[in-house]
Amino acid sequence: SDKTESLRILYPNSTNNRRLIHLIQDQIRRKVNLNISLDSCEWKHFLSRLRNKNFQLARVSWVSETMSPCGNYFLCLHKDAFALNRSAGLL
Repeated sequence: SDKTESLRILYPNSTNNRRLIHLIQDQIRRKVNLNISLDSCEWKHFLSRLRNKNFQLARVSWVSETMSPCGNYFLCLHKDAFALNRSAGLL
């Protein structure tokens, strides 16, 4: 089939997020031949859409609260260990 598949990426609106998501969009388009449309929104709407699972793919990030390269990272990965880990509800 000559039809190119498409994907919509949700991301929180900010200058840094916008720059990064455009790089991701370009790389996916070139490497995988997939049309990517971008969907930005303000933080509270972004969180609401994540909670309601109203997205195809979402760009999220994480920042450590300590100077340690590990921080609480490994604790956050375990779905039952950390209440803020939303991945358990999204998978």
